[in-house]
Amino acid sequence: MDFQKNNNTDYMFSVLTSPQITQMSQGRIPQMTPQQAAGLIGSWIVETGDPTLQNLDVVEKNARAGRGLSQYTGVRRGPYDRARQAALASGLDPNKASWQMQYFADEYSGKHDKQGKSLIGWTRSLDQLPPNLSSADYAELITGSA
Repeated sequence: MDFQKNNNTDYMFSVLTSPQITQMSQGRIPQMTPQQAAGLIGSWIVETGDPTLQNLDVVEKNARAGRGLSQYTGVRRGPYDRARQAALASGLDPNKASWQMQYFADEYSGKHDKQGKSLIGWTRSLDQLPPNLSSADYAELITGSA
């Protein structure tokens, strides 16, 4: 089987395993190990239902409640939809990996919800990941999607 480079997953992996993710999240998300990044990317594959992560601005297939890379649902969906509409009005493409990664970092740092209902307010799941787990363990720890 030939391995084909995937620009979205390569980009996401490079951002997550570099200081760029810390900068993008205003210091909230530390640079990840390769195993941590692979676990998170694997979770996104499960969340979006797209093994190539090419369709990122996707609506949840069955319940139709979640949307986007991290399937923002419930009180998290409204801020995502507003940011998406603003992006479209500005000529930006919310399906681009760079837009989704920036939204992910902003949402995690609380930019889109000052009442603590963003991902950071709920879980703080990326602040201090334990060391030396497998990618599957990180996927389960981060989102329960392993």
